[in-house]
Amino acid sequence: MISYIIVSYNTSEFTQNTVETIIKSCSDCEIIVVDNNSSDNTVNDIQNRFAEFIDSKLFVIACGENNGFSKGNNIGAERARGDYFVFINPDTVVVSDIGAQLKTIAETKYKNKKVILSPQILNPDYTEQHCMNSFPFAGLKLFFKKAIKQINLKSNKKYIKSDWVTGVCLAMTKEVYGQLNGWNEEFDLYSEDLDICYRLKKNLRGQAIVCRQLKLLHYGNQSGKKVYVTNYASYKKKSDSLKKFFLLHSTEKRFIKWLKFCKRYNNSEELERYYGELTGKIKNEDSKI
Repeated sequence: MISYIIVSYNTSEFTQNTVETIIKSCSDCEIIVVDNNSSDNTVNDIQNRFAEFIDSKLFVIACGENNGFSKGNNIGAERARGDYFVFINPDTVVVSDIGAQLKTIAETKYKNKKVILSPQILNPDYTEQHCMNSFPFAGLKLFFKKAIKQINLKSNKKYIKSDWVTGVCLAMTKEVYGQLNGWNEEFDLYSEDLDICYRLKKNLRGQAIVCRQLKLLHYGNQSGKKVYVTNYASYKKKSDSLKKFFLLHSTEKRFIKWLKFCKRYNNSEELERYYGELTGKIKNEDSKI
């Protein structure tokens, strides 16, 4: 059985839509909605609209506080009965039995391998949304990886290896989830997808892969933009989460080096301001990466 796990926060209408499309498109599955103490009546809205599925196919966990994205996913996984987990955002539209398709790919093409799979994410206008990423290590290696990725995209390959894939939709076996000890609850929002894919690669010698023939529509950042109302507030939160990744797996010095690299090739007002706020806080440590 496939377990779809959705973490919601003040996204009632979007979450209902995602649940409805999963119910219509997917068989042999359960849906677990973990609500992070929303104030927009998400829990009641879902329970009322899908009353016939409650406690049979649809399970709603109402948290008394906002636990963040990672912990919310772990709470959902603890409740899950399936042997294959699909962690999916509450602002997506499912148009095929995507969990079963991803599970079949994992069991056939990647049998006995440690993989995290993602469909190709689409914008609301059906253009492709960026979902393949390189680990944030500056240098020629990064440019090489980007060049290889562009070649793969143009070649229309069905399966493309990626250092990490965005957390819009991440699918893995229950076994791989357990071997990773789940999502890292050090991250409440942003960079948790980077972290779990990095640990997959480092600890399990696994691989993140985008299955480009499978499509998933994504509206994007519906929870985040309600919390972080300015561009800089959102940018700072994302950057602070990335900094946390570096502190866990490398050093602050390496993070500053990464920011310098970004400033050189793709500077912005937000980056300039963020970099300025961090200047002078570097400890003289050797990089671990």
